[in-house]
Order: sequence, then C-alpha cells, then structure tokens
Amino acid sequence: MSEQSPRPNFHTLSKERQALREVLKEAKQFGPSPEMTTPLEADRKRLDTEAADFSIPTKEEGGLTRAKELLRADKQGAEAQAGVDERPIREELGPVYGELMSRTERLHDLSDFELRRMREGANNSHAKRVQESLLGQIKKEKVQIQAELSKMERENPTIARATELVELRKGLS
Repeated sequence: MSEQSPRPNFHTLSKERQALREVLKEAKQFGPSPEMTTPLEADRKRLDTEAADFSIPTKEEGGLTRAKELLRADKQGAEAQAGVDERPIREELGPVYGELMSRTERLHDLSDFELRRMREGANNSHAKRVQESLLGQIKKEKVQIQAELSKMERENPTIARATELVELRKGLS
C-alpha cells in the first residue's frame, strides 16, 4: 500500500523555477563549462515536470474558485515557512517530527490566545470572570501539552532538537 505524497506548494515551486531560470540564464551568459550547468538543467527538468502535474480542479472539485483558494493557501504557506522547506525534514525524521511540530504549534497558539484573554480581562471588568474561567481551562491544556512534549523530547532528543531549530529559523524569518 503506497502513501500518497502531499501536493507540492505551487508558489514555492514557481519561485524555485524562476530562480533557476535566472541562474541558468546568467550561467550561459558567462559561459561556464557544460559540466557546471548540467545539474542545473536536470533540476530545471524536474521542476518543470512537477509544475506540469498541477491542474485546475474539475467543476465537481470546485473549479477555478477552488484553484484560486489552493494557490492563495500555497502562497500563504510558502510565506509562513519563510525559507524553511519542511518536506525533506518530515521525510527524513518521520511522523514523530510532525507530531512534535503540531503539538508545539498548538502550545504557541494557546499561549497567544491566553495572552489575548488576559489583556481583555484586564481591560474589561465585565468579562473578567468569564476570562478567568477560560484561562483556567487554557492552563490545564497547556500543562497537558507540555507534559506530552517533554515525554516525546526525552524519547526522541534528535528529532526534538530538529523541531526546535526549525522553530527558531521560522522565528528569525
């Protein structure tokens, strides 16, 4: 049973093709040996093949509207990754990396939500009691996620470090 690979990000693919075309154009202009451009030509062919695999969804799948949504999501995803291509990382490290990343992202999302609720509770005395109840639930969930993360980090220190480095890289971008 083969697992279908995720659909490549069209925006990222487009940007890679554009950069490669510019490099090839410059390389041909300054005349390096063919041995230097051969790997680039192979990359260009591979990217062209991947780009040719894209098609507009059928009418039943949402048609042009769905295609625009997919392209918009691809662009946002590419911008969010900011130069970090997680595909090879996920392939090499396996599903544990995905689990660590999803739990880490959930923890960050909860922390952001908690901070917004704390601010609103401080600024709105009428909502303070409701916010405090919600903050209690958030803290419980955060403790649970942190415990899961700690356990996973102890069991998989290398993958945990890779996750941390990817998060740092995203933060720098």
